[in-house]
Amino acid sequence: MHRTVGVLASLALAGCVGSLTDKDGAQPDARRGPDATVVDIKAILRQWSGCMTLANFQAANMAASWSLLTTNDNKQCQNCHAQGQFGFIASSDETAFFDGISQHSALMIMYFTVDVPTKTVVVNTTSFKSANTKPGHPRFNATANIGMTALATFHTATAMNTACDAPRMID
Repeated sequence: MHRTVGVLASLALAGCVGSLTDKDGAQPDARRGPDATVVDIKAILRQWSGCMTLANFQAANMAASWSLLTTNDNKQCQNCHAQGQFGFIASSDETAFFDGISQHSALMIMYFTVDVPTKTVVVNTTSFKSANTKPGHPRFNATANIGMTALATFHTATAMNTACDAPRMID
């Protein structure tokens, strides 16, 4: 949870960039701060959650792909993450898995993040690369595996959904 807050904070700070001078070229008043644009990452992810559908999740084969994914020493991801342990969910239970990543920001951010300059949701490859280098975590191919293929398919289907529901995210 603390890592998720850190990730969200760093992404939010990455969006807080702006000119160091006022529009008229003068130095900004120190009390007002720079002319910055703040991107509300959680609001973007909340909106995204309404575009996620269980049908697209199932069509992408997310549950089977992530639950069957194995590490280099043949440990299945679901052995440690079936119920969202360690802030990550990978489960053969489609409903629990879908509800986890569509309703809970801490689980969603492991799969999706926001590209701040474009304000669009993208696959969060950084979270998988980080897990792959974390001491004590079994090694795995973090970029080319059946889970990432399913995730890319689910991401594309979600991005193309023009009939989004109300946001599903509850936290």
